[in-house]
Amino acid sequence: MQDLSSFEALRRILFFPDEGLPEYVQEMHSCPAENPSGLSQENCRVIGICIEGAPIPKQRARHVRRGSFIATYDPQDKQKSAFRKALFLELFHSNVDFLPPNHQLEAFFIVNIEFYLPIPVSSTNTHRNAKLRHIQHHIQKPDLDNLVKFVLDCGNGILFNDDCQIVQLSAKKLYCEYPRTEIKLTIMEKIHLHETAEKIINIFEPKMFLEMVEDMRVLCEMSNEFKHNLTHSQQEAFFSLLANHLAHFMRQYGGHLSKMKKHQEFSLTTQKWQECMEILYGK
Repeated sequence: MQDLSSFEALRRILFFPDEGLPEYVQEMHSCPAENPSGLSQENCRVIGICIEGAPIPKQRARHVRRGSFIATYDPQDKQKSAFRKALFLELFHSNVDFLPPNHQLEAFFIVNIEFYLPIPVSSTNTHRNAKLRHIQHHIQKPDLDNLVKFVLDCGNGILFNDDCQIVQLSAKKLYCEYPRTEIKLTIMEKIHLHETAEKIINIFEPKMFLEMVEDMRVLCEMSNEFKHNLTHSQQEAFFSLLANHLAHFMRQYGGHLSKMKKHQEFSLTTQKWQECMEILYGK
């Protein structure tokens, strides 16, 4: 799947024949999510996907002996192909501006998956109602991690280029009268800074930068507090404290600040400055 181009992979999925699939897989198809349009922002998009049918756990690869050789095969090839087809159709029929996976190489993803599993037929009405009200939780097979692995494997090349791009993942399984899998995919775009601006920002560790800002705040407060006329003894005390703070400032941050000398010519254009101020402060 990953060795093929996105269009070739999707073409195979779209025309995959359903004959011979288990009944619960044949019935699997895409249906509208609760909010399919999701959230559209400059660097963040949310896509809701709902796949009907009983959630499927991932199974281990199987091995079979063929003469003196042992062959390995995936017993879920047909199930995965059907699920991928459902994912593709859901995206195809939605109104979401979704970039193909090969254009998302620099994106990262937050994924939330909810698995709604069927209630056992043998359940009494009392137990059935308890399951529907989530008083009784789904603590039987299939395991939650295997359900997640199946979805992520199928999402490779369709929802994202590779599931290694997922930086945050949450999942839960529930009983429901209408078995389905609901996927909430948040696509986060990489921040594109000017090359020099990125170098300047990365000189300081986040913790050190906050400490430097706090020390600068102390210097500003001292200056504001003693900006009026001072007596001779007050001047001596003020300048002694000021010198102490400045020396501390240079001991702590002088080495890092010196690294900025080669970038000191960096300056935002007037237009870029105005754009940044408008975004941050509405000015």
